[in-house]
Amino acid sequence: MNQATGIENLVTCRVNHCHGAQAVSVTFRSGFKFSYSGDCRPSKDFVRIGQGSTVLVHEATFDNDMQSDAEAKKHSTMSEAIGVAQAMGAKRLVLTHFSQRYQKIPQLSALDKININFEDVEVASNGGEDVDMPEGSGDIGSTIISPTPPQRRSTDSLPTPSTGSEELKIAVAFDFMRVRVGDIAHLDQLTPVLQRLFQIVEKEDKFKAQDNSGEMARRKKDESKSKRHEQLKEQTRDANAARAKEG
Repeated sequence: MNQATGIENLVTCRVNHCHGAQAVSVTFRSGFKFSYSGDCRPSKDFVRIGQGSTVLVHEATFDNDMQSDAEAKKHSTMSEAIGVAQAMGAKRLVLTHFSQRYQKIPQLSALDKININFEDVEVASNGGEDVDMPEGSGDIGSTIISPTPPQRRSTDSLPTPSTGSEELKIAVAFDFMRVRVGDIAHLDQLTPVLQRLFQIVEKEDKFKAQDNSGEMARRKKDESKSKRHEQLKEQTRDANAARAKEG
């Protein structure tokens, strides 16, 4: 399989999300290293197995001001994903899996102070049968998930992220996006254009919503007027019928 795929090592670790959730790091014989988080809270174990990644794809479901939502739903914020990338020493970071409940283009600014809670799954020593690790990988390879619910194991402060860093280059992913590794460093140049595009789309959607709201109000007014007209016609018919009966 190694010869067919060029994979030298494929390493996984448990992460704090749903039962059985894992992150993976793949190293190729060429030296290229790719790490993928899946849905999870920031994981110290993932930082260890992904050390020196060429490309890290990390979920950033929630914006920075939705920290409590991220913790409650076991996802990561954008700042947390960037912090993991820096702790991992990744050269390229692709942020993905954004919630539709906030702006479509995450803001890569105001990242001055970030304190990240690493929330690894509690584990117990058991010979490594539940975690696929290469030989010589340390204590992670001799752990399995425990039957107890995941808990925060420690709180650590990571280095302050800097989007202008010479080392870490950050890109924002979209569904069905295809990008060359060498182009990731340049994708941030498209962010202002994409932000402007989405502002225009959101503005148009707002106008449409207002138009629809006004149209619904007009329809209700017309329906109310028509109903009153029908009531008056019915009252007139009843009055004419009553006079005819009296005559």
